[in-house]
Amino acid sequence: MKTKQRLTTCFNAGVLLFVAVAARAEIPPLLPAPAPQQVIVQLSATDQWLSVFNRSTGIDAAADSAVSTDKVQLEDIRALLQQARETGDQRLLGQALHLLNQMPKPTTESHLLRATALQALHRFDPALDELQFVLQREPGNAQAWLLQATLHSVRGDYVAAQKACGKLLGKVPALLSGSCSSSVQARQGQAQRAYALLAKLYEQTAPALNDPDILHHAQVSLADIADQLGNPAAAHWWALAQQSRPGDLFTRIGAARNGFHRGAHAEVVALTENADDIDALALLRTLSLQQLGNPAALTLRQQLVQRLELARERGDTLHGRDQAAILLDLLQRPDEALALAQQNWKEQREPEDTALLLRAALAAQRTDIYRATCDWLQQRNQWHVRYPAQSTATQEASS
Repeated sequence: MKTKQRLTTCFNAGVLLFVAVAARAEIPPLLPAPAPQQVIVQLSATDQWLSVFNRSTGIDAAADSAVSTDKVQLEDIRALLQQARETGDQRLLGQALHLLNQMPKPTTESHLLRATALQALHRFDPALDELQFVLQREPGNAQAWLLQATLHSVRGDYVAAQKACGKLLGKVPALLSGSCSSSVQARQGQAQRAYALLAKLYEQTAPALNDPDILHHAQVSLADIADQLGNPAAAHWWALAQQSRPGDLFTRIGAARNGFHRGAHAEVVALTENADDIDALALLRTLSLQQLGNPAALTLRQQLVQRLELARERGDTLHGRDQAAILLDLLQRPDEALALAQQNWKEQREPEDTALLLRAALAAQRTDIYRATCDWLQQRNQWHVRYPAQSTATQEASS
């Protein structure tokens, strides 16, 4: 029997996979990537839902390709998406879309690859259109349902996300479908229960599951939910996920962010070494160096400011979350940060986006925006320990 404590109104509480669709392809989950000449990377925990399906779906890209030249081209596209995932270079996504546009006969996989690239570029509506085309042809396509769940969750449509997760049952290993559902449930006031169930499922199934990609996906899901709960086990899950995929940029940022919020600034500095061109990591590194009194923080700060100004000159707000965080946390310019955070939140409503919007609204003394955001959270029973001034007493108790 489960009981819930009511959400405390934020304002009144005080100042507040699809990445490799081919059976033989192994492309890590894709990250939205930066514009040319800048590296301000927008990252999402639910990007991890785009896991490799090479052993769980049995779909063979070669059988789906019309001719051998198409097969070669699809391999090139997968390679570009993999490089984009590893480097955060948006230009690679543009090259992938260019090759997809040249294909004489689009295939199921090409539509899925296009949806992946569009999602990485935050072009969510066109990405959903691509997935709808796939699902009209193949209603049971697990890869399309997984990516659709990701897109809906990123936008805060949890009903649609959970429906998409439900379509995975029986099509993929239980650990993967369970990770999908648990991540969505955690954002609707059920984080404690979702974490407990997924941790138990991981313990029961992981030893016999010979699929490092699905294991990595589950580890990241558990780390993300544990972060939401403020559970110290988050550090353990991030460490496991890093061991599973040492070069994964998303995991590295998740681990660094976790370390920063734990006050482990020396750990953050180690995790962000040689990553000055990735602004999500460079910002965490700069803030940690400042906390440690290291003068190297000044040079990094100047680099971030220069890249931010270049992006502003181009009118580039694709990665508004990181730009807003730089303005708020590094430059103490809350009004500008709030404007970008609001624009970003219209499309992308991950907990990190929401926390940033709440913090910026408080810093800019815009209680109207703060109230409206808290209302949205209460309607969905959503809470997070990093939401400023939102009571963590909303965690449900199980009996």
